[in-house]
Amino acid sequence: MENQSLSMVQYIFGVLVAVLVFLIKEAVTKALTGLRFRKRLAIDIKVIVDNYYEHLPTLSSQLEDLHKKVEAMEAGSELTTRVAPIWSNSYSLLDDLYKNSYQLRPDSFQEAVRFYDTVGRSDEVRRAYNEHLRDQASTQNYSLPSLQYLYSCLVSMRSDYCEMIRCGCDAQKTLAREHRFLRIDTARCSNIQNQILQKESNKSSK
Repeated sequence: MENQSLSMVQYIFGVLVAVLVFLIKEAVTKALTGLRFRKRLAIDIKVIVDNYYEHLPTLSSQLEDLHKKVEAMEAGSELTTRVAPIWSNSYSLLDDLYKNSYQLRPDSFQEAVRFYDTVGRSDEVRRAYNEHLRDQASTQNYSLPSLQYLYSCLVSMRSDYCEMIRCGCDAQKTLAREHRFLRIDTARCSNIQNQILQKESNKSSK
């Protein structure tokens, strides 16, 4: 009888250990999955911010060039050079972000959503710009209204670039503050934001 009681205790203890091991494995798996997603998110935001930050001077140059073309056509000159398209291979993690929202704290989630929304808005303007450019190029006829439309697209895109870079840096800093082990260079983020602010101040003062 005593042996049977001992066996029952050992059985129950074995079940409890098995359940505990299972729960620990699930917790570790969940923690690792969350960490991998947060690292992927932080890297994706950094890459996109860096790409747009590096392309901003090129976009600004195209904007200035197109402005000169518009002014020349308004003065009666004909367009003699082609207008360059702006291509992008950007991929958004927005769907994955919503699916894995439970892996993030509220502020990190909101900042990341705001960033990807801005990326999406910029992509829509870019798409409209390129489609209009293709339509005009096929007819080899750039009218003044067409150039003015293209110019307005670039103005909007430049504004979106600046907002996107600021939002991306905010998202990275929030991720670094709320989630450890991501190795985000927040000082660099602040430096980029300051440079963008300076560019915007210089532009508005002209």
